[in-house]
Amino acid sequence: MCMLYFYLNLYFVNSKTNCSQFIHDSRGFFSFKKEARNFYWLLINRLKKFNLEVEKSKTSKKKFITKVKEFNQWIKAERNRTHIEEIFKKTKQKLVGHYQYYGITDNSYMLGQFCLEVKKALFK
Repeated sequence: MCMLYFYLNLYFVNSKTNCSQFIHDSRGFFSFKKEARNFYWLLINRLKKFNLEVEKSKTSKKKFITKVKEFNQWIKAERNRTHIEEIFKKTKQKLVGHYQYYGITDNSYMLGQFCLEVKKALFK
C-alpha cells in the first residue's frame, strides 16, 4: 500500500494536477480528459507490476441498487403510519442528503435516476 501512495504522490508532485488522498482512496482532479486517461493508463500498468488492480465500477451500481431498495423499504413502512405531508418532508431531507453525498459533476445522470426511482416509490 505504501508503494501505491508513493507512486501517486510522485505523479502528482511532478504534474500540475490536484490530488486528495484518504486512508484507502486517492482522487485526482484533471483539467482535460486526455490527462485523466493518461494517468489511468499509467496507474493500471504500474499496479500490474505489484499484482494489484483498480476496483471496477460494479460497486457504484451495487450502492445505487442498495440505496433504492432501502428507500423502497422505508416508504413501505411509513406509508400507512405517517401523514403524507410528513412523508414528503422526510423524502426531501433524504434526497438533499443523497445529493450532497453523491453529487459530483459526472454523477448527475445517476442522481436523476435515483430521483426517478424515489418518485416511482412515492406514487405507487
